[in-house]
Amino acid sequence: MLRLKLKMKRKDRKIEKEIVAVANSGFVGARPQLLIPRDIAKEMRFGEILEPTIVNKKTADGRTVSFIAYPNAAYVQVIAENRTSPEILVDILIGGAIPLMNDALLSALEIVIIDAKNGIWCFLDEMGKIRRRGA
Repeated sequence: MLRLKLKMKRKDRKIEKEIVAVANSGFVGARPQLLIPRDIAKEMRFGEILEPTIVNKKTADGRTVSFIAYPNAAYVQVIAENRTSPEILVDILIGGAIPLMNDALLSALEIVIIDAKNGIWCFLDEMGKIRRRGA
C-alpha cells in the first residue's frame, strides 16, 4: 500500500497539518479530493471558513455512501525527502479511519505509482530516474 506524507493547509492558510494518506485505495472522482477522519477535520476547523455540503460516493461494491464535504477547502502538497509537489486545491470529505487521496488528486500532484504493493512511487518528471518509498 502506498502512503504519502502530505502538508494540508486550510484555504485561508491559517491552519496547516502534516498527515499521511493512502494513495492507491480505489477512491475515484472527477475533482481532486482528500478524505480525512473526523478528528483531523476538527483540528482544521473548516466550518470557520466554509459551509459544509453532502456528497454521495459509490463504493467498489456498488453501495452509495454520503460524506460531509467542504469544496475547495484546502491546499495539499506531497512532502518528499528532497522536494515537495505544487500545492493543489482540494475538496475535503469527512469520514473513514485513515486519510485517502482520490485518483484526481494523485494526477494533479503528478504522482506515479511504480509498485503499489510495496509503496514505490515517483513524481512524473522523475520516471525512470528515481524510485521513492512511501511514508
